[in-house]
Amino acid sequence: LMLIALTLLMAGFAVMAFTLTPQSTQGEVTLKMILLGVGLGPSIPLYTLAVQNAAPVQNIGTVTSMSTFFRQMGSTFGLAVVGSLFANTLSTQMKTNLAEATKDLPPALVQRLMHKSAGGGSSSENGSISRTQRFDPVRARQLAFDQLEGAKGVALRALQGDAFAISLVEKNPLATEQLRIVAKNGGAKAQVRKSYEGNWKRINDEATRPATWAQFVRSESAPPQIREDLAAITPEQLIVQSTREALLAPLRVKLFADEAQAEEISLVQQVKATEAFFAGMQPKVGQSIDAVSNAIKASWTKAVTTVYLVGIALAFLAFLLTLKLPQLPLRKTAGSQKMETIPE
Repeated sequence: LMLIALTLLMAGFAVMAFTLTPQSTQGEVTLKMILLGVGLGPSIPLYTLAVQNAAPVQNIGTVTSMSTFFRQMGSTFGLAVVGSLFANTLSTQMKTNLAEATKDLPPALVQRLMHKSAGGGSSSENGSISRTQRFDPVRARQLAFDQLEGAKGVALRALQGDAFAISLVEKNPLATEQLRIVAKNGGAKAQVRKSYEGNWKRINDEATRPATWAQFVRSESAPPQIREDLAAITPEQLIVQSTREALLAPLRVKLFADEAQAEEISLVQQVKATEAFFAGMQPKVGQSIDAVSNAIKASWTKAVTTVYLVGIALAFLAFLLTLKLPQLPLRKTAGSQKMETIPE
């Protein structure tokens, strides 16, 4: 009966170790645990009964207490070893699987989602969810979309030159590099304005160097809208300051004539690019959150199946040791052996 129980126990461990998946339902796991319980249930009392049957009647209390003591010691030692194995496996799997699941998301967004979606609990240093927390994918998805919508609103205000939004964008780790550059320049329109002013300053600086004027006009640094007008100016005309200023004055008016239109075009383009970026982020974030949920389930499954694999080895060892036990007839009554009287 003991060998049969151990065989069923090994079968139960094997079923749990090799068929348990992240998609397993509660009913499926319950059925598998029933098989495990059928094997484990008889094993515990039968060994105690075997020890009691092998000992003299007067020593039954002693061997029973010793059996219970060593069983408790084994449980304590086994719990420590198997618990450490479970914790290390879970931690390693969590770190690897979550890193793979969130590789396409900004690290700052991952850290925020892991912290908030766990119900306000603390998150680990690497941004992964702690083992004591419960990851809620529905809550995480809603939080992620709220974060993206809020970041989108701030980004659009920053493009329009809102000073407070610009300060938020500069500190926000979720902002793209292009958005940071625009915000640093004071918005889309201010960026264009600075570009026009920079071009005009470059023209003035080059005009003070007649020797390199022809080279500047042919270069890409010269504004294309007035390049032909700049080429019409000879280096000799730039030598006298008054003449130089008189020649450049109308070019400045012509250069800045389409500045307002360029500012509006730049703002529209930046807004469209920003909206497209956040629109593209939503499905990516949703897919990553589903991947995170599956990664957490896979990590727990791997840790649990590792424990059951150890259980198979221990049950097999117990099976081999049980084969070595002597086969003794079961004592029928307590009177089958005469108890020795203890002298007073």
